[in-house]
Amino acid sequence: MKNILLSNNNHLYFDEYSKKQDIIFIHGYISDGRVWVKIKDIWDGNERLIFPTLEGFYNEEEKNNKDYFNSKNHLKSLIELIEKYCDGSVNLVGWSYGASLALMLAAKRPDLVNSLFLYEPGINSFIENEEMIEKIQLDRTRMAGRAIQHLHKNNLELAVRCIVDDACSKQNIFDNLSADVKKLFLDNSFTVPFMFGENKVPNLELNTDEVKNINCLVTICYGEYARPAYKIVSEELTNLLVNHNLRIIPDAYHIAPIYSPDKFKLSIKEHLDKVRSLCYAR
Repeated sequence: MKNILLSNNNHLYFDEYSKKQDIIFIHGYISDGRVWVKIKDIWDGNERLIFPTLEGFYNEEEKNNKDYFNSKNHLKSLIELIEKYCDGSVNLVGWSYGASLALMLAAKRPDLVNSLFLYEPGINSFIENEEMIEKIQLDRTRMAGRAIQHLHKNNLELAVRCIVDDACSKQNIFDNLSADVKKLFLDNSFTVPFMFGENKVPNLELNTDEVKNINCLVTICYGEYARPAYKIVSEELTNLLVNHNLRIIPDAYHIAPIYSPDKFKLSIKEHLDKVRSLCYAR
């Protein structure tokens, strides 16, 4: 496990694999850098893959600190990772919350981002259509309802199970995961109050103009069985982004990086092929 010293005197820990072009994989909620282990195991390219664990999530190397669990700090630490460790701009692959962070990073620091691959981002602050916003909020309320009930009873394990099941709109999907993957999610159960508690982390902020100004190639993906909120966000992004592809991964749920790794990897590889073809065209 490698790390860099951040300006706040914390360390950002990350795993890496292979060499050449840098690709940073950004995990989502109730998870950490281990969520990409299946992708790493089946990767057949010669790119250098970097898998950070964002501050405040589970990390065997360093005690987590709730004070650093916020999108502003996560964004700042990713910027420092690229500036201190990577050679030039990078390709970002983000899942869920990680996809939202990747989008924000491209808007704030376009010089650091070569391309984006976003799977089911949840950010919606850029959406101005009130009807779409209402639909997203209604679906999120339905998605989080059971988890919040268990959180109020201080049963974090059941909250995690419900978050995974309801994000996928498939009951008992958590029970069918491998022991290692279950452990990954449960290791991060302590983050549930940060997301759904009374003092939850503020929503991610990105406005319409900032999205419109993103010029790099962006592939936006959602699974065939995606919840309405993820579909709406993805489709609204396509209305604003200048250079984008929209891809629906067949038979995929919200946890596609671990449930459908082969299809997920194939989608990333197709995205990278498009990135390279654009570079050659120039």
